[in-house]
Amino acid sequence: MVLDGHSSGVEACTIAPFGGKIPIIFTGGADEIVRAWDIRHTKAALYELSAGTLEVRNLGWHDASQTLLVVGLNLNQSWDGCVIVIVVVHATL
Repeated sequence: MVLDGHSSGVEACTIAPFGGKIPIIFTGGADEIVRAWDIRHTKAALYELSAGTLEVRNLGWHDASQTLLVVGLNLNQSWDGCVIVIVVVHATL
């Protein structure tokens, strides 16, 4: 399966079964975008979610609450080091 849409490498991927209704794959990477893909139709992403200035490093799905967890790394800080941010996105289809 090829998911063509990110402008840079994919760093993270998770599958959301949505209670067995529609299996969705979420992908994210250094292009600061999280994309959702219906695995039955992979020619184009269902939707895109901006991560702001965060390089997406990890994704997780919590099925009971229908929530996507996004861990991002912000390298655009003015001080030495980085910031890791966890974003919680409640998803409905």
